Amino acid sequence: MARIHALIILLCASSAFAQSKRYPAPPKDADKEQASHSALWEAALDPERKPYDELVRDAKRMLDDRTKDSASAALPKLDEAVGRLPGDYHAHAARGLAYLLLGDWAKCAADLELANVATLEANERDAVELQLGVCQGRAGRYADAERTLLHAVTVASHGEQWMRLGEVRIALGKLDEAVDALTAALEARDGTEGTIHWLLALAYDRARKSTAADEEARKAIQFDSAFSLIVNPTYPWLRAGEDQYMLGLAYGTTPTLDREQARPELALLYFRHFLKTAPTSPWRRRAEEHVKAFAAMAFPRTLYRTPQSTSLVETAPLVPVVQKAMPQLRACLAKQPGLTYAVSIIKAGPRTPESDRERPRYNVPASGLKVTLDHDLDAATKPVQDAARTCLEVASAKLALPAPKEKDTYYQLSFYVVAP
Repeated sequence: MARIHALIILLCASSAFAQSKRYPAPPKDADKEQASHSALWEAALDPERKPYDELVRDAKRMLDDRTKDSASAALPKLDEAVGRLPGDYHAHAARGLAYLLLGDWAKCAADLELANVATLEANERDAVELQLGVCQGRAGRYADAERTLLHAVTVASHGEQWMRLGEVRIALGKLDEAVDALTAALEARDGTEGTIHWLLALAYDRARKSTAADEEARKAIQFDSAFSLIVNPTYPWLRAGEDQYMLGLAYGTTPTLDREQARPELALLYFRHFLKTAPTSPWRRRAEEHVKAFAAMAFPRTLYRTPQSTSLVETAPLVPVVQKAMPQLRACLAKQPGLTYAVSIIKAGPRTPESDRERPRYNVPASGLKVTLDHDLDAATKPVQDAARTCLEVASAKLALPAPKEKDTYYQLSFYVVAP
């Protein structure tokens, strides 16, 4: 019996061996097995890692559209992630971006500093370091922002980094160094050229290099004729009232475009408003110099003739007529320095009788005037606006502008009135 039993075992073993030869076991994926083993091991050692990674991943997806709503929605997830692993940089970097989108500059800077830029990969490092410099500057930490951005341009010489460094140096009063940084931003050819030229105009103006400032402002206008880069910047300007100051420079510059003209009345308006908005600015004295220069001008400098005018009236001889009446016109706004009005005057020539078959078929507007609100920087009430408009209408009606001599023609001229 023993022999029979042994023989059965031997036959079974042989069959199993043959079966294994016929259908070999699939090879093991050593890397996959090792990764699975490592993941299990890490999860056992660090149970917070997996939920942390999921929270950060979900929050980053929310932040992809770069809106305030997405930033607000992502914050609770990032707060929870930081609570789970406060020493890990990923959540701090993402939360710093969320605070940047929300304009909470101090919290943005604090989080991005904890992100430990040196540990990030190159593409992420460049973005986070730029964001850190932006937030430090807007939190009023100009010296810290300069150090951050100076390091940023040494490792990533991009136009945006150089531009932000130049902007910070203007805020610090380092005007020559600001010009150097902004020039490097232009040379990098990957920044916002219009904004760079506006900042160069600002730096040169405050260094009292007026010719260079005007040249840069004219270049900026070629990129930004509507001044939208000043009014709607990517991030708020570093100091209070900087947009008002830059608009003063913009309106006081004669553009190179033929269809545009300088608006010194508005330059005066915005420099005055800067003094009101930023009474403690280190550039207050320079703004006062601008106010003094523009206030001494005889307004209007020119009269604007609408292209639809059919009378070829020469506007230059009419400028002194309006200038003579301007003190009375400006007195209407003496108590409203934040207002400017546009005055449009139509003068029509003699008409051909309707019975005449040669009468032109097109309509010629009747003589008259219109006063419209142009700018209101102080948000004046409607009664105040209406009172100023009525006063200007009465004073403008007294202007002795000649009517065209040619039949069935007219001209329309306009000018601006600002407080004395």
